[in-house]
Amino acid sequence: MVQPDTFVVHPYHPDLLRRPEPPMATMLRDIPRQALAWNLFRTLEQVAPPVWLRLLVASLMGFPEGGVGAPQTVRVSCWAALPHPPTASLRRGRRGTVDVDVLIETEVCVVALATPSLEELASPLLMDTPAGSLLDLAEATGWHAGRRRAYVGVVIPPEADPVRWRSRVLRRASLVSRLVRANAGGDTNVAGVGVTSWPAQLEMLRTLAETEALPAGERRLAADTAAWMDRMVVRLARRRWGQDTRPSLSRDRLLVAGGQAR
Repeated sequence: MVQPDTFVVHPYHPDLLRRPEPPMATMLRDIPRQALAWNLFRTLEQVAPPVWLRLLVASLMGFPEGGVGAPQTVRVSCWAALPHPPTASLRRGRRGTVDVDVLIETEVCVVALATPSLEELASPLLMDTPAGSLLDLAEATGWHAGRRRAYVGVVIPPEADPVRWRSRVLRRASLVSRLVRANAGGDTNVAGVGVTSWPAQLEMLRTLAETEALPAGERRLAADTAAWMDRMVVRLARRRWGQDTRPSLSRDRLLVAGGQAR
């Protein structure tokens, strides 16, 4: 059972109805990971998009040519589903949809993020042929983006060894980027495929909390979520090394919808 204060930012948002229910065996690991994605990106949705989108894309792949522009609006969808492009259906027989953990849309760019468990990262995300691979995600995001620039990223799960898995994801991301470009005849709107981590996203929130150009309410919201996220990331890292076997569902009550501190 999910504790009522686990998803603490916009807890009544309809996207929560799409949240995948994890199996009992991995619930104590998967629900905190889902909460990390939800609370982080629901917070960012309420912060000026030109500021944090640049930081997010930079954490994924450096500073790509063309950048993310200066969007004035942003919409975040969690646990969305994107259709396969017609070329994937014809070439690889893909049917149905591609699951996207976090989909960020502005008027100038689209960012799709996978926030997998360790098992999901190994297969299907980094595999060649299974449905739900990184290639499927990149192609579906590019098709959904239309004329907008598209970025695709993987957030390494908290329980994964960051050094080992970052290198593996980067190798696969490089191959996927080449495949997408080759399949599109060299002309694609997929500007990059990259990798980041939860600690990197925590540092981004801390940066936003100290950015004086942002309104005070947005800085306070970023700071509150960073405090919650810091405890969660540390606890999950300890569980990776077997140092903490307590349930990861915290009883912190830091935020409510709209970013007010309790």
